[in-house]
Amino acid sequence: MTVQILCRSPGMRRCGVEHPAKKTYPSGRWTADELDTIRADPAFEVIESGDGAAEPGGSVPRSEAVRAAVGTLKEDEFTQGGRPKVAVLERKLGFKPTADEIDAAMAAAVNAADATPAEAGETASPEGASQNDGETDTAANSGA
Repeated sequence: MTVQILCRSPGMRRCGVEHPAKKTYPSGRWTADELDTIRADPAFEVIESGDGAAEPGGSVPRSEAVRAAVGTLKEDEFTQGGRPKVAVLERKLGFKPTADEIDAAMAAAVNAADATPAEAGETASPEGASQNDGETDTAANSGA
């Protein structure tokens, strides 16, 4: 996992460091308290990334959290272009998701919508097949 810190006013100091406009740090460079301090300042943005990266104190990987949050959005929480509003996701998640995380969540939502759903415990079946293991439904075929 890496931590990228964006500073809207390069040269500002937080947590004993003078921050450039953008810098990526290795995992473990910042404590959870230091990251919270930096996040609390509107002049900064903290972006954590990596495989299975979870928010400090959380047990759900970020990618799963973003997918779940996107799934709960209402129609007015999307832009006119059909993308989730980042500010809404940030409020729901407690962190600002990256564009890549949002793209992955949107792709997962599209893939899920394209899949044949098994609703109310029914088994999915190919079009035209009956739910009785391929046997002919004599009532339906006899014109009854």
